[in-house]
Amino acid sequence: MAWGVNLEDGALSALMTPAPMKPYIQSKSRAQHGKNVNVNATAMRVDERELTLPFHIIVKAPAQKPEEDWEDPNVPEYYTMKETFMLQYNKFCDEVLLRGAFTLETRFQEGVVYNLLYQSCTQFTQFDQRMAHFILKVSEPKPWSTYRTAHEDFPLPPTATETIIYDITEL
Repeated sequence: MAWGVNLEDGALSALMTPAPMKPYIQSKSRAQHGKNVNVNATAMRVDERELTLPFHIIVKAPAQKPEEDWEDPNVPEYYTMKETFMLQYNKFCDEVLLRGAFTLETRFQEGVVYNLLYQSCTQFTQFDQRMAHFILKVSEPKPWSTYRTAHEDFPLPPTATETIIYDITEL
């Protein structure tokens, strides 16, 4: 993966939790006891939901510098681990978080795509300049069903391309 970012343990459970239903259509009248509630299955609609997803970013090996930087024999061929971490982190922030809208797919749910909107990062902890743990708060505006697909109504910014995070691993 380009960023070294993975979902942590517990994120899959949060993703698989069913979305809430919108309130039933109801009407009250002074002329009747109680209230009328429409429980017709065709009238039922899924509401948006907010998710809190734990992620981590890990640098496993230093990244290689671009070939144009190799001309100087005094410049090493690879970035340091700290430089690689910062490159991956900045790339993830630029390509995913700053765009706001992204799609997420896991290897455990083939064909299921979550269309998400980034809201905030509620926690960020860095270890060793090689690994960081962070928690993203996201919303899923249209969780149609468990068989989600990328959808043309999903509001990706006009200059953005879809971003898919594929992997879930335990920390």
